[in-house]
Amino acid sequence: MAILSNINDKFAVETTGAIKFNSLPGTNNQILKSNGNASPTWVTITNAAAASNIIGGPYLELAGGTLAGASGTAANISFTVGGVLTGTTATFSGGIGVNGAPVPPSGTGARIYNNAASSYADFNGGSISSRNVSDDSYGYFYLNAENLQFQTNPGTVSMSVGSSSKTADLFVFGEVGIGTSSPAQKLHIKSTTSGPTGIIIENTNNAQSLDLDFWNNAGAVQGRIRYNEGAGSFSLSPNTSASSAMEIIYNGNVGIGTDNPTSRLHVNSTEVVLGTVITDYRDLGLQLSTTQETANSGTGISFDHGALGAAIASARVTNSTWGTDLRFYTHPDATTNQRNVTERMRIDSSGRTIINSGTFTVPAYDPSQGYPLHVQGIASQCLISIGKSGQTTGSQGMIIGLDGTTGYLWMRDALNITLGHDGGGSKLVIQPSGTTSIGATSSYSRLEVSGVIANTAANNDPVFTSGISGTGISTISGGTLSLMQGYVGSYGSGDTITFKYEATSWKSWQLEWSFSAAYGYAKGSCGGYNNNSTSAYYNTETNQGSNINISVAATNVGQHVIVTFSGALGIHLCMKLIYTQSGGDGAPRSDRASLTYNN
Repeated sequence: MAILSNINDKFAVETTGAIKFNSLPGTNNQILKSNGNASPTWVTITNAAAASNIIGGPYLELAGGTLAGASGTAANISFTVGGVLTGTTATFSGGIGVNGAPVPPSGTGARIYNNAASSYADFNGGSISSRNVSDDSYGYFYLNAENLQFQTNPGTVSMSVGSSSKTADLFVFGEVGIGTSSPAQKLHIKSTTSGPTGIIIENTNNAQSLDLDFWNNAGAVQGRIRYNEGAGSFSLSPNTSASSAMEIIYNGNVGIGTDNPTSRLHVNSTEVVLGTVITDYRDLGLQLSTTQETANSGTGISFDHGALGAAIASARVTNSTWGTDLRFYTHPDATTNQRNVTERMRIDSSGRTIINSGTFTVPAYDPSQGYPLHVQGIASQCLISIGKSGQTTGSQGMIIGLDGTTGYLWMRDALNITLGHDGGGSKLVIQPSGTTSIGATSSYSRLEVSGVIANTAANNDPVFTSGISGTGISTISGGTLSLMQGYVGSYGSGDTITFKYEATSWKSWQLEWSFSAAYGYAKGSCGGYNNNSTSAYYNTETNQGSNINISVAATNVGQHVIVTFSGALGIHLCMKLIYTQSGGDGAPRSDRASLTYNN
């Protein structure tokens, strides 16, 4: 076959199809390189080192190899493939742009351009970024050996998964919406279907604590809600360095200040010293409050018994004072108005207790009279029944009260009614038989008095008539002391008995006396007038028997009256004295009288 050649044998085509330049055929893995105005030469590109010898271009190896752009500042190459571009391995030493996109600014990676949407995506190392050219908005997806990050702008991390130490962590910088594209808080969960919407916290190990923690600005946990899976209880801790503030245990009991509530609501508070006055009531264990401060408005506690109730409430008494009260309410036996409760007892701001069985009316309060307890009865009757354990209050015990005509202190058992005092025991005793003793625990007469008896002038008796006819005279106060005294033994020579009354003002006075003893009896009287000076006293004496002979001498020291008995006083003497006076000193008093035996 003929050989195609050019002038001077610079170019020839062999019959085998081989091409020669300058009489040199190319060998395997060689390309023909243009050298400008000089003759072309054959260049071998079997490896990357040989390929680096290509300083011109661009060149495209038809079977395998590397597609490389020009070096230096020459423009990057581009090509269009009409169809599918396939191959096994491609290596780019610079950046690549697809669909008319320029090479990424870094000069490496790849960029895919969307002409219609004016947007592109960059693939560079471990990151994928997208940009909308029209509003210059960015989005980044970054992955390396430590974590996976999502960024809204370069350097602004929105979400991160993993870290150098905890590869399973998830960090979200911003708001997270589940079921919503516009979360209003850091985590916003929204459901549009019926049924519960919630969060599940699970630990597959037994008896573990499941916590929801709240951190402070120092980056440490401050508060905690904990579910104790073993005990089946909830703990609420506003301060994790202290004990749980509130506990809800498995049976539904709620504890405040205790982790083992034994009632539906169990409050354990700090101990408060309780005196006559609590300096701050807010230190106590439970407080119910209201902002309402007007009279007869307040707050309280209600008790429900299947829609039937009772209540305890407190209110401000008047708008002009700071006084408060405590009120107790119950529901009557009536089957109407089941939510209504009626006030039955009140402790008012002065400390009075008012008990009422009908329409509640607070009686007028006179501080000088006291009234610490007031009981308001039904209609015209008000009775209080007092019974001890085992007694039937309908027929036993005691009644205190009144009706329309009578006040009662009524014993329904065969027991004494006793008035007494810690300083001296029983003072007045009324026995079931009707006998009454004063100063003794029992009596055998209708009235028995232990000690001196005093009575005042007759005109003090409202049923006694005392009239005065004429002028220049009027009644004056006075009275009588009646007393007796016995002595055992025989008198001695020179023995005396002295009666003394220590008056403080003027008076007319008299003393009636009688003595009885073994083998004798004597009686008499004496009296006169005393106004702080010695005056004549008069007496009468009668002595009978062989063993008694009494003499009487009366005198005074200031306003005091002194009567002395002397002589033969007898054996086992029994004496009775009745002292009477009237005048400026008034009725005589036992505490001013004395009787002395001197031997």
